[in-house]
Amino acid sequence: VLALGEEVIAITGPKDTRITELVIPATVNGTYVISINGNAFKDCTGLKKVTLPSAGSTHMYIGDGAFKGCSELESINNLDCVISIGKSAFNGCSSLKSVNLSGLANDSYTPTIEVNTFAGCSSLTSITIPKRVASIEGSAFEGCTSLKSVIFEGNSQLTSIGGDAFANCSKLTSITIPSGVTSIGSSAFSGCSVLTGNITIPSGVTSIGDNTFYYCRELTSITIPSGVTSIGQSAFQYCYKLKSVTLGADSKLTSIGKSAFENCRKLSSITIPNDVTTIGNEAFQSCWELESVTFEENSQLTKIGAFVFYACRVTQITIPKGVTIIGESAFESCSSLANVTFEEDSKLTTIYLSAFSYCSSLTSIIIPDRVTVIGEPFDGGSGCVFCGCTSLTSVTIPKSVKTIYWKTFYDCKKLTSLTYKGTMAEWQDINKNYQWDFNSRITKIECDDGTIEL
Repeated sequence: VLALGEEVIAITGPKDTRITELVIPATVNGTYVISINGNAFKDCTGLKKVTLPSAGSTHMYIGDGAFKGCSELESINNLDCVISIGKSAFNGCSSLKSVNLSGLANDSYTPTIEVNTFAGCSSLTSITIPKRVASIEGSAFEGCTSLKSVIFEGNSQLTSIGGDAFANCSKLTSITIPSGVTSIGSSAFSGCSVLTGNITIPSGVTSIGDNTFYYCRELTSITIPSGVTSIGQSAFQYCYKLKSVTLGADSKLTSIGKSAFENCRKLSSITIPNDVTTIGNEAFQSCWELESVTFEENSQLTKIGAFVFYACRVTQITIPKGVTIIGESAFESCSSLANVTFEEDSKLTTIYLSAFSYCSSLTSIIIPDRVTVIGEPFDGGSGCVFCGCTSLTSVTIPKSVKTIYWKTFYDCKKLTSLTYKGTMAEWQDINKNYQWDFNSRITKIECDDGTIEL
């Protein structure tokens, strides 16, 4: 022990790290024991049982890393006398089955569950968070692979859930996030693979970070409040059973990150709020049952990134007029896509390679008047915009087009002619890759002033 002044004592650690049981008294020679210092019993791998003073006899503090790596520690009696627990205090206590955090309800201050406090406590099965806890810091319960139940006391004062806080809690089946939470960190629930039912994001949250619900494969619905402005990269990626995404009325959402909903295989419809300006690459890739994509009126969207709707079941799409770029493979393998329309006065200028390839139900398309490039190269590839569109019979190309790349109409078996909104001379001036019509059946170009036979 270490005497601190004349009134209190702190425990600094054992003389023999091979101890198997630890009993800490409330007082020593009439002086209160108030704390266990940082790293005091770190890596005491034989320690199985700790008994603290009974609640009410003293208020204790447990320092950073105090019991870190005590892999055989199974129980801590009277933990309710503790009013503060430091960072990584029980990190790696893989045999610890239960903890009582009721001491954190002390009225003298607003407590926090610190970074890595219970990380790697892989035998912990349930936890009750006292109502006065205001913050659960990063990785606080990360890797608690037996944790099935997280209960927040009524009238919870929680405002923040840190990054990775419950990451890889692979047996956690449900959680109700307290209504006062305003911040949820990246990867907070990543890898909670049996988290089921509906998750409602509290109304004060303004962003959903990267990987927040990544691989929550049993999650079926998510309710996102109107104040959320961004959904981060891979936020819901591999939520295989996610059927419903509900956005609040008058949503302020402006960006949807890369792979945000990738492989949400049960998602059937999505409405993109009109304030969204960017949809990241692969945002809805392989959402196999996604049939309906609706952009709200007056959409501010400027770009549809690469592979955004790759292999979706969408049947028709109306591209907002502010979109200037359709990225690589944006709609590739949307085999049910039969109708593509562009809003009047479309600003579209560039269609990247494979944007509509293997849309085998697509029968016709009118390319907007500002488009200059069809099949823009990307990452070493180019062309093939309509490859494998085996039902395509009608394509209208504006005279604004300056370049048509390689294999743009490859294997378009029913397409025998193109309509060009310019003169025959202007068609001849277009920079066409020598294989632009490779393996197609196009035999003529219908121009404003005549027909060009190929």
